[in-house]
Amino acid sequence: MKRCEPDEIILFLWQSHHTVVIGCHQNPYKECNLPLMEKDQVQLVRRKSGGGAVYHDLGNLNFSFITHLDRADVQRNYQLVIKALKAFGIESTLSGRNDLTVSGSKFSGNAFLEEDGVHCHHGTLLIESSLELLSKYLTPSKLKIESKGIDSVRSRVVNLSTLSEKCTVSEVRHQLIETFKSAFDGVFHEEGTILPECYEAYKSHYDQWSWQIGSIPQFNIEYESRLSWGSIMVQLEVQKGIVENCHLSTDALNDENFQQLGQAFIGKRYQKETIYQCIHQWISDETIRRDLIEMIII
Repeated sequence: MKRCEPDEIILFLWQSHHTVVIGCHQNPYKECNLPLMEKDQVQLVRRKSGGGAVYHDLGNLNFSFITHLDRADVQRNYQLVIKALKAFGIESTLSGRNDLTVSGSKFSGNAFLEEDGVHCHHGTLLIESSLELLSKYLTPSKLKIESKGIDSVRSRVVNLSTLSEKCTVSEVRHQLIETFKSAFDGVFHEEGTILPECYEAYKSHYDQWSWQIGSIPQFNIEYESRLSWGSIMVQLEVQKGIVENCHLSTDALNDENFQQLGQAFIGKRYQKETIYQCIHQWISDETIRRDLIEMIII
């Protein structure tokens, strides 16, 4: 978008490996299974545009249409994708919340961004993606959570490769480029990759805790369990990634600093290292300490 010239229309095709991408207004604790993602080394990325959570792997092809506002045409972009897929005998339609579907099954979610007079329309294309992993990572952990963030719409999804054996990532990429070329008169330039300096500048921003987690809308989360030493409930109010309030109650008979622990959470970042550090500081019994860490899964 920073490089787009006034007379340009850019088709940018790209992929990510093992990544969950959430919209700018979403709460990852509600949208994703973060503990499983960490265990499996799946990246979490918050984008600048809106929309829902999506899973990327190398069976998923992503597209971006980038141009200045006076040349932007979202419907034209959709029709280019639809036309490209017709080459494989796939009849797709635009439906609902900016999704592309086949017979009611979603294969493409789309989102939009306008910045400094430049418009970006981007979307996913499920071609040969692992739907099993998609379902695992986009299924939130079973926590009692209330959020002012925007939920993803859970949709029945389909891989395009199941609709046409000719539909591979490389073939779809080729067909999108050819369809894009035929839609516009003028000079077509094909470039290999984004400039390294652009990548490094954006990585330093999007990799920050303040962007990925610190920008989360206000939400409340509750942990409750019955354990060998007693019942316990921990209720947290989190704002911009910081614990604003905590209510901790337990019927445990052990002489532990439970109330001090609840107070210690307040003002801390809602992240695993910080919360677990508080537990280690205020709870001396190793069994209780271990149980609390296993209960408070971040």
